[in-house]
Amino acid sequence: MRVRTIFPLICFLIVIEFKIFANENLNYNLYSLLEVFSTKPKIGLFAGYGLNLHFTDFRQIPDVPCCSPQFKFGSSWGWEFGILGDFFIFDDWFLSGRVSIFQNNAFFKKQEPTTVIIDGNSQNGIFEHQLDTWFKYLNLEFKANHSWDYFIWYSAGLGFAVPLSNKFYQKEVIVEPADRGTFNNGLRVRNEYSGDIKNVRSFVPYLSLGVTAEFPAHKRDLFFLYPEFNVKYIFVNPIERTSWNSLVLRLGVAVKFREPIPPPPPPPPPLEPPLYDFPLPKEPPTISASINYRIYDSSGYERKNIPIKIEDFVSYNMKPLLNYIFFDHNSDRIPDRYVKLTPEQTKTFNLDKLSSLDVLQTYYHILNIFGKKLKETPTTKVLIVGTNSGKGEEKNNLDLSLRRAKQVKDYLVNVWGIEPERIEVQARNLPKEPSNPEDPQGDEENRRVELYADDLRITEPIFSVDTLRKVDKLRITFYPKYQTGVDVRKWSIVVKQNGQAVKTFQGEGKPADSLVWEVDDKAFDQIVFGGKLDVEFYVYDFLDQVGKATATPITINKITVDKKRMEGVTDREFEFYSLILFDFGKSKLGQEHKNVLEFINKRVTSESQVTIEGFTDNIGDEKVNRKISEKRAIEVAKWLGLKNAKTVGVGESYLLYDNSLPEGRFYCRTVRITIETPIITK
Repeated sequence: MRVRTIFPLICFLIVIEFKIFANENLNYNLYSLLEVFSTKPKIGLFAGYGLNLHFTDFRQIPDVPCCSPQFKFGSSWGWEFGILGDFFIFDDWFLSGRVSIFQNNAFFKKQEPTTVIIDGNSQNGIFEHQLDTWFKYLNLEFKANHSWDYFIWYSAGLGFAVPLSNKFYQKEVIVEPADRGTFNNGLRVRNEYSGDIKNVRSFVPYLSLGVTAEFPAHKRDLFFLYPEFNVKYIFVNPIERTSWNSLVLRLGVAVKFREPIPPPPPPPPPLEPPLYDFPLPKEPPTISASINYRIYDSSGYERKNIPIKIEDFVSYNMKPLLNYIFFDHNSDRIPDRYVKLTPEQTKTFNLDKLSSLDVLQTYYHILNIFGKKLKETPTTKVLIVGTNSGKGEEKNNLDLSLRRAKQVKDYLVNVWGIEPERIEVQARNLPKEPSNPEDPQGDEENRRVELYADDLRITEPIFSVDTLRKVDKLRITFYPKYQTGVDVRKWSIVVKQNGQAVKTFQGEGKPADSLVWEVDDKAFDQIVFGGKLDVEFYVYDFLDQVGKATATPITINKITVDKKRMEGVTDREFEFYSLILFDFGKSKLGQEHKNVLEFINKRVTSESQVTIEGFTDNIGDEKVNRKISEKRAIEVAKWLGLKNAKTVGVGESYLLYDNSLPEGRFYCRTVRITIETPIITK
């Protein structure tokens, strides 16, 4: 019933007219508006937290047994939150109303000296009487507020608190002696009660004082922040027939909202400019383009009306298999660059699929190549040797070498299903044929696992048949021209076949007077058929105008292997072989080299043209590497008995593979043999 009486008052405070001055006809003056709007009503929210102090003189609360002498003082912490409204009377006076819920809890403690009998002897003791009360009130408060400087406001008023809940908990405990003694109930606690407090007053009046400071928190004074300190003095007993007064201290903050100051009116529309007689606009500049080209052979002579010849040949490639697996520093984990399959994937793995891969891509299948070949030769046995770099944490670390070897064995056993008894595992420090241990790259190469098989077919090179494309060595020079009245923004030259781009030049700003296309064997990888290549030139100016030009198509004559076989013309076959695993800094041929050379010897005819090129990695002196590569090429030519073979020592001037990886450097230490043999097809 008490709550239903107060809620209409709350609604009345909220719905008071909030725009008293909305219809005033004011010229926009910021200072006058600040003066007018400073006295507009405000509404808001507030919250606080603080200390409850209770001054009492009673032994017990109604109808609750208690043996306490007298409770004189109690305290507790409590919160308060609610809504508020401010209504100005004068510039420096306003009335405020607040509706809130607040706690006025109390904790009382009273110690009573006594005498207790312990083991037949009297002894001093202390009983402690404890009382907890919890009051929660719905509060209606009215205040008058005054300020002398419009920043600090002081308030005083009267409030009424209606109890919403009133609970208590009481007990009496033995404090001393702390470890012995009980009451008659056999416990150290008695008079323990809890529940609702009886004879509570239906409402409690109180006096209120406060101080607060005003801080605008919006550029148009839409809302304000008020840190505040309030004191409530409850001078009426909350429980009938008890002596009990309270002092409630609250530190909190309020947020108040007010009708914002309106923005300034929009500026008057600009005066219409006087009309002038403008000249008629000029015609926009036009853009035009043209393009021509010239074709030059490798000797620098211009070719006219001669098609570019693209010829395909059969090529045989023998990719050597490096039987080493390299590991990271102090790690026994097989690096991710090595291709690892699942047992299910091994069922569809086929060595023929490796023919389309390059040398390093094929090498990264080393584990699967061994697994596949061991599966096909069930009597073959394998030796796996783990090694380390002999430096730092790896020095004399045979356990690391052994773990590396076991990682490889586990893959062959668990994934490929190779019988464990067919695989022998050994560990050593440096490899039997180590790389240069004085070079950090040599350390990388010595962290490895070596795989050996008693059947040479396991480690033999991967052989594949492919198509090799040869293109006339040409230079095509394009000559773009254009005309425009403004600057060029961008341009492009596109060479197409059947709408697909074969070559593109493009850039920002003006194009060069001439652009050169060096045509090599890879220039026409996308050309499938012979025919013509369309040449298109596009130029764009800063007015987004586009000039387009085309040149006479470039004629292509593509000669395929099938075409040569059908016409019975002389053809050529190309064969590519590589030898690896040369000892560091040496040119001596090993048995694994001689096995490959015996095969190559059978492929060479009296008509064959043989080129033997020696390569090295980037470790060491460039001149020394060139000499080593040349010696290796000459040694291979001697073994093959080819007096007319062309031998070249390339050294490290041209690196075949990425030398940042140890396998790339090993594959660079190679001799590459190219055999070109004419074939007459009948």
